[in-house]
Amino acid sequence: MYYQVIAQCTQSLKNLEICLDKAERYAATKNFDIGVLLSSRLAPDMRPFTYQVQSACDYVKGAAAWLSGQTPPRHEDNEQTIDELRARIRKTVAFAGSAVRARERE
Repeated sequence: MYYQVIAQCTQSLKNLEICLDKAERYAATKNFDIGVLLSSRLAPDMRPFTYQVQSACDYVKGAAAWLSGQTPPRHEDNEQTIDELRARIRKTVAFAGSAVRARERE
């Protein structure tokens, strides 16, 4: 079950990165700054999209750490650009993968 949870979580983050790619293409096609989408909210009481990506990464790295008995890496939550969000997703996926490998060594 451990591996299924981590695999599903990392796949969800990879899907989120695909959403970022689509958002970037949409902004380019419509000729507006991608920052508009990154700071957007789906509802008035929601946090901006950037925060949503950060939170998704935090949940995955927290779950991977908890399930493998490790301490999750710390992120500063200061991403402002789409490339910084992609980098955070990739770092989180890499950590989750390393947590799986650490678990296999036990």
